[in-house]
Amino acid sequence: MSLHIGLRDLADTDDDAAARAGFIAEGRFEEVFDNLPHGMTDWFANVTVGAARRLACDAAITPIGVDGRGMPLNVGRTRRLASRAQRRALAARDHGCAFPRCDRPPAWCVAHHVWHWADGGPTDLDNLVNLCTEHHRAVHHHGWTVVIDGNDGLPRFLPPAHGRSPSQWVGPDGKALGPPRAAEHSSHRPRTTVT
Repeated sequence: MSLHIGLRDLADTDDDAAARAGFIAEGRFEEVFDNLPHGMTDWFANVTVGAARRLACDAAITPIGVDGRGMPLNVGRTRRLASRAQRRALAARDHGCAFPRCDRPPAWCVAHHVWHWADGGPTDLDNLVNLCTEHHRAVHHHGWTVVIDGNDGLPRFLPPAHGRSPSQWVGPDGKALGPPRAAEHSSHRPRTTVT
C-alpha cells in the first residue's frame, strides 16, 4: 500500500491542534475539517494522521521529497525492520518483552523504535526495544515513555502522569529508578512519547 502524506501534515504539532481548537471555539467548523492533516492512499482514500503513524510503525517507508510542483527531488531510506542479528541481540538484552513486569518471550515481541522510524529514528540497537503486542500499543496509545538509558544501555519506562502525582521511571523488573541519562549518541533523541 502506498500512503501519500506531507511531512508537515505528518508532524501535526501542538500549534496545529491549538489552531483547530481556536476554530472550534469561534464556531468555524468547516475550517476545522479543512485544516485536519491527512494522508491519501493510491485509491484516494483519506487516512488520518494517527492511522498513518500506526501504519508507518509496521511498514517500510520510503520518504520522497518533492518540489512545489510535485516533482521528486530525493528518495530516502527504506530499511526499517531490525535485522536477524539485531533481533537476537534484543532477545539477549531484553529477555522478551521489556515492558515492566511482562514475561512474554522474545518470539512474541516486535522491535519497537524508541525514536520513531518515521520521524528519522535509526534502526540501531540503542534505539530499539522488544515489546509484545499489548505493550507496543501501550507505548503508542496510552502515554508511556520509553528510553534506552545512556548509563547501562537498558530500556527504562515512564508511566503516563495521572492527575497531580508525578510519574516514576521504572525498569523492566518494575522497580523504581532515577531519571535515565541521555544516550551518548547525539543523533538519537533521548526519549519519545507517543500518544
